[in-house]
Parts: sequence; C-alpha cells; structure tokens
Amino acid sequence: MFLLSALLKARKFLATWITDAIEAAQDYEARTQSKALHPLRRLAVSLASHMKGILNYFDHCITNGKIEGINNKVKTLKRQTYGFRDMVYFRLRLYHLHAQKSRLVG
Repeated sequence: MFLLSALLKARKFLATWITDAIEAAQDYEARTQSKALHPLRRLAVSLASHMKGILNYFDHCITNGKIEGINNKVKTLKRQTYGFRDMVYFRLRLYHLHAQKSRLVG
C-alpha cells in the first residue's frame, strides 16, 4: 500500500515537472526568440520517454548503483594496467577487485 501511494505521488510529480519544464521552455522561446532553454526541453522529453523505467523503482526497489560502482572500478583498473600484455594477470586482478580497498596511488 505504501509503495502504491509513493508510486502515484512520484508519477504525478514527474508528469507535472515534465509538463512545467516543456511549457516554461516554450514560453521563454516565444518571448525571447532564444533557444537558451532548449536543453531543459530535451531533458523533459527524455524523462518522459523513460518514465516507465524511472517509476519501476517503486515496483521493485532495485537500483543499479552497485553495478555502476563495479563498472567504475573495472574502468579504473583498466587505466591503471594500461600496457599490460598478460590478460591472465588482468583477469586475476579483476577477480581480486572486490576485496581490494580503494587507495591513492602516486
């Protein structure tokens, strides 16, 4: 029940924000003949097209934050090991990545 009301509130808020952003951009463009708020309009259209995916959080309460963190660690490791020719060693470093603590190198 709680998640349903939160979903309805989120859907209403997002729909209102999208409508307000598009109207504000159109109004500004009509008054000033400037495209300065065009990025705001593009953001609103993008949010509208991804609304279902955004609101899925309220159905499943799952985020991709941990996966994004792992991807960031892998990219950092790739930059640190640039030039290594031994892919077996790189794979071993990937397996050990979860146990490795962040540290400053330099």
